[in-house]
Amino acid sequence: MNRTRYIQRLRADLIRKLNISRLIIDETFGSNSYVRFEEFALSEFDKFSDTIPFLRDKNNQANFSYGPLLLATFRTLTHRYACTEVRAMDIVGQVIEHLAHHELEHMHPALKFAYANVGKYSLLQNIMQGYFKYSHEPLGWQAVLREDKEAYIAADMTTCGLFQWLSLNHTPQLCAVACASDYITMESIPHLKLERKETIANGDPICSFRYIQKT
Repeated sequence: MNRTRYIQRLRADLIRKLNISRLIIDETFGSNSYVRFEEFALSEFDKFSDTIPFLRDKNNQANFSYGPLLLATFRTLTHRYACTEVRAMDIVGQVIEHLAHHELEHMHPALKFAYANVGKYSLLQNIMQGYFKYSHEPLGWQAVLREDKEAYIAADMTTCGLFQWLSLNHTPQLCAVACASDYITMESIPHLKLERKETIANGDPICSFRYIQKT
């Protein structure tokens, strides 16, 4: 896949995510407001698309997937609807929360089964650890698995590509909204809880992921 096709795919995914969030947009700005909002958001996407990193690693791609939605929605709200940053952040948070719950509800059955049993069967531990393995590439992610007897899985994210990219686009504060969606994902993992005392988005040097088995 070349860069042009990659950007086209991300643009199509933005349209999909915006459509899923249609209810939030119509409730916020009135019925029949979605078409205009989507038009503005796609225009914003086209403006920043040259800054999007061409990621080849599947885990990097997955972690970046909320990026275009975050930035396009935030810019639409602040540039086109004259929302304050606080108001825009609140609406973006609602959109991401709605989308995260939708993706949980429509998760592939095999993945849903794995999430439902991770923490229960040791065989699935290696699969979950695979989510913290990344290929080196610009504006990608890097993580280190740690030994921690109290954790089912322990990992420190040392580099966050999303935070770097949003910083390049002068909106690093949006990264915390994406981080919050991790706790929604945990709703599908009944045997584990996530403890994350440090995040790069909040100014810490790492994101500390500790998945603890529930007693």
